[in-house]
Amino acid sequence: MKLLGFKPMPWQEQVCEVAFEVDDNGDLVYREVVLIVPRQAGKTALQLAVVVHRAWMFEERQLSFYTAQTRNDARAKFVNDDLPRLKESAFSSVCKSILAPGNEGLLWQNGSRHRVVAPTKKAGHGSSTDLAVLDEAFAFVDDSLEQGFKPAQVTRKSAQTWIMSAAGDETSFYLQAKRDLGRERTKQGANTGSCYFEWSSELEASDPAVTEPETWRKVHPAIGYTIEARTIEADLATMERDEFCRAYLAIWPKGNSANRVISSERWATCLDDSSFIPDGERLCFTFEVARDRSTACIAVAGKRADGSYHVEIVDRRAHTEWLPERFVDILSNNKDCVWALDNFGPTATLFPEVLKLIDERKLVSQVGIGQLYGSTDVMKSAQFFTDCAMQHRLRHRGQSSLDVAVSVAEKREYGNTWTWKASEIADMSPLRAASLALWGLYSIPVAKKQGWLIA
Repeated sequence: MKLLGFKPMPWQEQVCEVAFEVDDNGDLVYREVVLIVPRQAGKTALQLAVVVHRAWMFEERQLSFYTAQTRNDARAKFVNDDLPRLKESAFSSVCKSILAPGNEGLLWQNGSRHRVVAPTKKAGHGSSTDLAVLDEAFAFVDDSLEQGFKPAQVTRKSAQTWIMSAAGDETSFYLQAKRDLGRERTKQGANTGSCYFEWSSELEASDPAVTEPETWRKVHPAIGYTIEARTIEADLATMERDEFCRAYLAIWPKGNSANRVISSERWATCLDDSSFIPDGERLCFTFEVARDRSTACIAVAGKRADGSYHVEIVDRRAHTEWLPERFVDILSNNKDCVWALDNFGPTATLFPEVLKLIDERKLVSQVGIGQLYGSTDVMKSAQFFTDCAMQHRLRHRGQSSLDVAVSVAEKREYGNTWTWKASEIADMSPLRAASLALWGLYSIPVAKKQGWLIA
């Protein structure tokens, strides 16, 4: 940061010291860094330092990308904040700026590249990505961005994703899930995979103390370094109270969560980054498709050594053409498994293709029992999943697609029973898949025959 002309503040030094920890092989310990910090704390300076560090501190050429709440916002920050600082720094002679519309970025002398991209599921497609910076993540409703770039990072050594933001609001489901899982990981003392940082107040916006400078100094890490309390005091006089608290104290406004089936806090308590299904345990696989068929996923459920259930999204990709073959491959590689499908939902049209592949490959004796469920069992699957989560009999590993679906999940009632309600906000297929896999594991009878049953 010093080479960019910044004097690092203590909070920025703390973040960098942890985020760039390396293991015995010299690889970064954390592939994900989540940071929630009040506005005007110096997040932009840290973001630029992370990008420059990535370009120059690794032996191989690196590819990074940056996005924000909209492509225009990302471009504006790049042009108005990053480029002027780079031109005045020690790096001005070793990087070339590219400002062609749609291709904005940096080309470094060592061959590394940096791009500004739109916040869509296409971000990161087509190239192996070493660094992804998601700024102002409060604006992202779901995990569609991760769907684009995470697969592009799998093969890259020490790849990292930085998720940076001010506090969110009642529609910030993606960031809320990251927040609650980050807090839970911190409680558990987790020290691999994802690291979490948060500067916020535990007060509610209605508390009189939120207007006191002493409160601001305890929460806002830049006061006394780059901003003064009197500057915040001036904004207090002109901003609505909830927005002031969100901006400067990272206090989330109270949203209407009464209809949520499983609170994000409860879901976070089911987190176990090291959770797995032991070899030899029975597995149940299923797949689900989004309502608009834009994505599809495969889920698995099984029992852990401690007797609790484990659920996981095994694969998730765009569209559906890949799904039948991938699903049959998984079944053939797990000969003692069972499998379950919703015979009346969006997946019904894919079932004949699955059966065709099983028959063509002569796998009938190898793929275990398959169960086709009707609407009654689909409803039971949602209720059983909820029971297991509320009774703390369920574990997961913190996958964004499933986390977001859980965070928005509401009931669709049918008389005295209910199932998962379709959402206009997020893709619910990961939750439906995990629920059906769990119900299949629980309800499909243990038998040594193969074939399928129809509920």
